[in-house]
Amino acid sequence: NNYRIRFKGIGLDENQQMHIALQDSVLTANIFAGSEKTEVLVQINDGPWHSMTKTNMVSPNVALIIEKNKADFLPTPGNRVLPLRNRPSPHIWQLKDKRISNLSGLLKVRISARDPFGFSATQEQWFFQSQD
Repeated sequence: NNYRIRFKGIGLDENQQMHIALQDSVLTANIFAGSEKTEVLVQINDGPWHSMTKTNMVSPNVALIIEKNKADFLPTPGNRVLPLRNRPSPHIWQLKDKRISNLSGLLKVRISARDPFGFSATQEQWFFQSQD
C-alpha cells in the first residue's frame, strides 16, 4: 500500500507528464496520469492560480496527428503513421476564460497537477497569442 503511479510516454522524457495547448484562446492540458481525483491549476504570466475544468474530449495533440495521418502528411523521415483512435480522453482539463482571450503577445503558462495518491507534476510552456 506504499506505491505511486508515474506515466512514461513513449519517446518522451520521463519528466514530461502533460501536453499543453493554446488554441482559439482555450488552454488545454492533457495530464498523462490524470484521474477523477487530479486537481489541475494554471498560472499565466506569474499571475494568480486558476482551477482548470476536467473535460471529456479528444486530446488536441492526438487530433492533430490523426489529421496529419489522414492527409498523408505522415510518415516523414524519422516519423511513422501512428494508429491513434479518435476518442475522448479521460485526462483532459481546460481553461476557457475571457482573461485568456484578452491577452496577447508572449504568454508564460505554468500548469500544476496533483492528486491524493502522490502524483505531482508541473510544466511551464510559452505561447504567442495575437489579437486578430
